Amino acid sequence: MSPGHQGPLDDAPAENNSLSDRNLKRFILEQLDKHVEIDSSHVEITVKDCFVFLTGSVESEQTRATIKSLVEGIDGVEDVVSYTELKDPLL
Repeated sequence: MSPGHQGPLDDAPAENNSLSDRNLKRFILEQLDKHVEIDSSHVEITVKDCFVFLTGSVESEQTRATIKSLVEGIDGVEDVVSYTELKDPLL
């Protein structure tokens, strides 16, 4: 093969990243479920290339910080970006 040629093995990392991202998301969800004191039911988790994005809403700043900290501590997570919003306490 000439330099720069992309064969079937060159595509494998992208497929492996996708598989790794799915496994990482599954593991993150399992870890959050173990913490019954944390209400993460309105938080959506997206994993892309081992970067985790949190969207949705949380009850408090403390809940937001706890979820982010928990996810940051998981092996394989490169970084966590939280776009979560605080729920309106009157709703």
